Amino acid sequence: MVARAGFLRIGVTHARFVEKFASLLSQTALPAANGAISLLIFYQVVARYLFNSPPSWTEELARITMIWMVYLGLAVTFQRGQEITLVGTLRFVGTIPARWLGVLRDLLIVVFLVILFYQSAYLAYFDRSITTAALELSWSWIYLAVTAGVGLYLLASVPVLLGRLAREKRIAAVEIVLLAGAYLAVTRLGVSQVLGFQVTWLTPVLMVGLMLIEMPVALTLGVACFYYLIVAGGIPLLVMPRSFTHGIDSFTIMALPLFVLAAEFMNRGGITEDIVELAMNLVGHIRGGMGHVAVAANMIMAGISGSALADTAATGSILIPQMEKQGIERPFASAVIVASGTIGPMIPPSIFFIIYGGLGNVSILKLFLAGAIPGVLMGLFFMVVIYLRARRRNYPVQPRASVRAVLRSVRGGMPAILMPIVVIGGMIGGVFTATEAGAIAVFYALFLGLVTRRLALHAIWDALSKTAVTVSSILIVLSMANLVSYIANRTQVPHTISALLLGISTNPWVALLVVNLFLLLLGCFEAVIPTMIVATPILVPALAKIGVDPVHFGVVMTLNLLIGLMTPPFGASLFLVSSIAKVNMRELIVATWPFIVALLILLALITYVPQIVLFLPNALS
Repeated sequence: MVARAGFLRIGVTHARFVEKFASLLSQTALPAANGAISLLIFYQVVARYLFNSPPSWTEELARITMIWMVYLGLAVTFQRGQEITLVGTLRFVGTIPARWLGVLRDLLIVVFLVILFYQSAYLAYFDRSITTAALELSWSWIYLAVTAGVGLYLLASVPVLLGRLAREKRIAAVEIVLLAGAYLAVTRLGVSQVLGFQVTWLTPVLMVGLMLIEMPVALTLGVACFYYLIVAGGIPLLVMPRSFTHGIDSFTIMALPLFVLAAEFMNRGGITEDIVELAMNLVGHIRGGMGHVAVAANMIMAGISGSALADTAATGSILIPQMEKQGIERPFASAVIVASGTIGPMIPPSIFFIIYGGLGNVSILKLFLAGAIPGVLMGLFFMVVIYLRARRRNYPVQPRASVRAVLRSVRGGMPAILMPIVVIGGMIGGVFTATEAGAIAVFYALFLGLVTRRLALHAIWDALSKTAVTVSSILIVLSMANLVSYIANRTQVPHTISALLLGISTNPWVALLVVNLFLLLLGCFEAVIPTMIVATPILVPALAKIGVDPVHFGVVMTLNLLIGLMTPPFGASLFLVSSIAKVNMRELIVATWPFIVALLILLALITYVPQIVLFLPNALS
């Protein structure tokens, strides 16, 4: 009992230490790095046009800073529970299997983290003489970001994991023996020949299995790649930290934290209320009133955030009570928010298009332009659903706003309207790249917030901190997915999938139908970003071989996965709105189905009439 009490005291002390350390990290290093990235890219644009001397070092330093920010954010995402994870799946398998699978998950995490820590430290030593192009900085300092980040993650997580393993020590002992036996079987005993197939092909099965036992998605990708390297043989484990580092050493991907930060500045600057007022004065008089306001507000906000969940959270708490006051039932009002929130990633700038473009080597400008018309159509389709419901239920009609009220709200909402115009216009005109557009958006939002005095100085630092942690949780998945892409290409997975599609039909429309059905099914069970990160490097080259335009497919894929946000059993928007509105999940799912049907009709439309998607990219870019 004394020993147990001592162990508990150590655990409590460690938890408090980790909490304080993570708080210190999130309030100092992470926001400082986030701000530095914005300043460096903004200076790069200013220097090019004002001084006619674009510096060669700003981009490189910004990329290095982003790598350090992402890996330093690892411990914070663990401590705050912000890792991207498929939660709730273990409850379906029963208590005893859940215990065994949970122990297996924790064991694999500990082993992987320890090996990655050692390999990254060794890589930093091994490549110490190799320097970067502009700053001539040793690559050791870049690879050490992985070492430091994984080390801090170990510091935060391993005592927790070991504590759980200690409570299940008998199960852990059995599984350690089984894992050791499996390792010997696949590396020494030629188990592939015994089974009759290459066990490396179990990698995607393992990946799916690890996600289903609630392992964080980033670690799922890392552990699955580690398994492949072990059983394939001939590839040094140093490829892990090297590939993970280069996975986010990308100027294109840097647009992601910049646009997320710009949206956070705009939202903290009180722009959401201005947008709701503008939408109310424009469409509030149509039958279904506040439902149309919710859709219109999200369409306008889509030009700011590019995030479905961010827009859903921002408008849900404001508009659901107002819809109820107009007589709209709470479940349907909540369904309106679920649906309209999905518009955000379609209308530019879009976080999902940035990820897809970076992974698929597709022009982000073309993707931004391609999403504009489908995004507007999404809003119109939702308004039709709301109008038909309002006619059937005889919702009251609100009086039309006066011209003076409309003009006043237009003036208040104009900054939000101008932001995507400035961003997309500058990209079309060749004034700046997508990443530089993100930096321009950051300083545009910052200037606006300071001028209107709605954005306090402490709110700026909080926004830098919050977005740094959020972006870290996304980009760490992207980092580890880089090795997945390498393994997929090495094992010719895109070639295999294209051959499979051609085996079904040589017609690209049939292939798109098959892929649509697959993505719709996958979207019901997996989050958007992990699915996009894993599937993009595989599906884009496979479909390109049979004549599918990558820009067209990017919009089709995004809409597929956005439908997944609205569908059970794991639709993220459903859970978010259910918690905001305190509405029964079953009632919410029933109310959401008309919007899902509307999106399925739109999906068929943009899939088989690609001109809807490609008109603006072909005309303007």
